[in-house]
Amino acid sequence: MPRKYDAGGRLQISHGRAVFAALVLVLASGCASDRFRRHLDGEIWGDAVAEQWENPWRAVPEATLLATSLALIPTDDEIQKDFSEEDPGKNAALPGDILEYCAIGVPLLWGGMAWSKGDRGEELETAAEALAMTGLSTLLLKGITNRERPDGSSQDSFPSGHTAAAFCGATLLADFIEKDLHSRLGYLLYVPAAYVGINRIQVDRHWATDVAAGAFLGTLVANLLFDLHFGDASRGHEGVFGGEEARWSIGPEVTDHGAGVLVHADF
Repeated sequence: MPRKYDAGGRLQISHGRAVFAALVLVLASGCASDRFRRHLDGEIWGDAVAEQWENPWRAVPEATLLATSLALIPTDDEIQKDFSEEDPGKNAALPGDILEYCAIGVPLLWGGMAWSKGDRGEELETAAEALAMTGLSTLLLKGITNRERPDGSSQDSFPSGHTAAAFCGATLLADFIEKDLHSRLGYLLYVPAAYVGINRIQVDRHWATDVAAGAFLGTLVANLLFDLHFGDASRGHEGVFGGEEARWSIGPEVTDHGAGVLVHADF
């Protein structure tokens, strides 16, 4: 049955999610003027875009998700009949909701921990910007497409915001794990992210194309923002952090006068 009671609430949550990420972005990146200026450098943006096609770990997943989004268009109705449940129940969407919020919170937590170890807030800033851009892009596309949800509850079906956030978070974590731990096991996080998308179909909230497009959007934005910030020295791509001279660190400190938080900056 259509769950019309939650349509407005979910739209408000999406707005709140985007606003929260934008606020974290301001706090994380607004403190360094040179870093902010490099966000507006066209050459750095061009390198980040090029990286999506030069790196197979970027190009293959993104191209596959984009092709899937297009290929599913003729089969939307059939997939919906096969996967959706007639009466999913009031809490059927809860597992997907929990995983989505984990996908948002864990990259920010990872970035905060890295900042406390002296990375100048780089990973926190990257995660915040990627999540904010994903949330705002999702809202913009929903307003433009005005697509009706399968359950008829609202006109904001395309793309799936839950899926976009889940794939953005999974991609960010995979990129951080590869950078910090030199392992590509983080790409296994696409499995729970995919479950979020499937769950959105099962509870009759999204069409399959909504989910595939959301997965593509979240993956693309996360990879693009990661490459924008960190670049790729092996390809001669310098990111936002490549020319920054300031060194930031934050962490706990215990002295004879008590415990506190030490913020350190070198210029």
